This record gives sequence, structure tokens and C-alpha cells, in this order.
Amino acid sequence: MLEIYSEKKIVDRFLTHLAKDDGLESYGEEEVMKNLKNGTVELLIMSESLPMDTVDKFSAEAEKFGTKVEMISVNFPEGIQLQELGGIAAILRYKV
Repeated sequence: MLEIYSEKKIVDRFLTHLAKDDGLESYGEEEVMKNLKNGTVELLIMSESLPMDTVDKFSAEAEKFGTKVEMISVNFPEGIQLQELGGIAAILRYKV
């Protein structure tokens, strides 16, 4: 239960940035990978429903810049919402 609460807080933080349109969020494979390669991602958020090769590819890129990676389950509404956004999102260190 504590794990789901923690995951919910992570997704809520991303969704708050998205709602504010403050430029500190990114989602979708192409956009997130671009930001990862630029070193601007603070937190990489991925749905556990993604294929393992996708998870491995994004995790390897995140590791290059010391980016924290969080896997999110689809067992709660926010996790499903992340999945519906493509399953990959990021909170950025700064606006790009």
C-alpha cells in the first residue's frame, strides 16, 4: 500500500507540472528520449506495462546522467493515466 501511495505522489507531481504547463514536464517516447540525451531529466517515470526492451533503453540513457528512474504500476487510476499518456514521462531539472 505504501508503494502505491509513493507511486501516486510521483505521478501527481508530474500531472501538476503538466496542468500548470510550466515547461518542467515531458512525455512520450521521442520527447522524453530527447530530454534524456540532453541531460535535462530529473526523474524518469515509466509504466510497468512497457515492453522490457523499451524500459532497458530508457533506463540505460537515464543512467548516463544520474537520472532517477521510477516504475509505476497500473493498479491505480494515476498509473493508468500514465499508461494512457504513452507510459513514459519525465520531470525536468529546468525548462528547455
